[in-house]
Amino acid sequence: MCGIFCAIDLEDHFFQDSFSRFKKLTDIVSYRGPDSAKYISLDIKCKTETDKKFDVFLGHRRLSILDLSETGNQPMMVDDLYIIHNGEIFNYIELRKELEQVGERFFSNTDTEVILRLYKKYGSLSFSRLNGMWAFIIVDTQNKKITISRDRFSIKPLFYYKDNQKIYFSSEIKQLLPLLNTRNIDQDIIYKFLKQSITDFNEHSFFKEIMKIKPMTNLIIDMSTGEIKEER
Repeated sequence: MCGIFCAIDLEDHFFQDSFSRFKKLTDIVSYRGPDSAKYISLDIKCKTETDKKFDVFLGHRRLSILDLSETGNQPMMVDDLYIIHNGEIFNYIELRKELEQVGERFFSNTDTEVILRLYKKYGSLSFSRLNGMWAFIIVDTQNKKITISRDRFSIKPLFYYKDNQKIYFSSEIKQLLPLLNTRNIDQDIIYKFLKQSITDFNEHSFFKEIMKIKPMTNLIIDMSTGEIKEER
């Protein structure tokens, strides 16, 4: 497993003090990815990487499985696309061969790069071809869009917290707790957990402010308009 963290400001920008804070929130789950850590902040409007003034932050803690080299480190970049990914795509070899046949050239042996090049070639609806378990976030700086995706059976966790025009995504709830203005327990979810030992039957978490990305769903954020839409 790996650990991911993402911060998005739909209206304004974060600044350098936020970059340091987001790094710490990424590293809270360092045990999920002890092999490497990497952080990138982007000003999508200007299409630049900068930690001074940015509207998107991507943080990743990596557990190396398929490609042990540094080429598999994340956030990974292909052209104008960035990705952070937690999971495993079981049919990535078959998909890679198909992509190579239509002209895509790979620099790593990871399933993560296959996801990114699949998106580059065919868009987010192509994720229906993925066989596996995943939670990933793709930043498309060319089209100023961010796509958040979760596997069909919600095997890989992906939580989010929306604070006005700021949205934060994480692998674990504890990464989001320091960002909350208030902490309110969702008593209905707690009750169902204590009575039936279930937690992943809907998009709610133990905290009212923190939600989950729905299974087999892409959440697409348009950074130009601020529009957020779901795609099954």
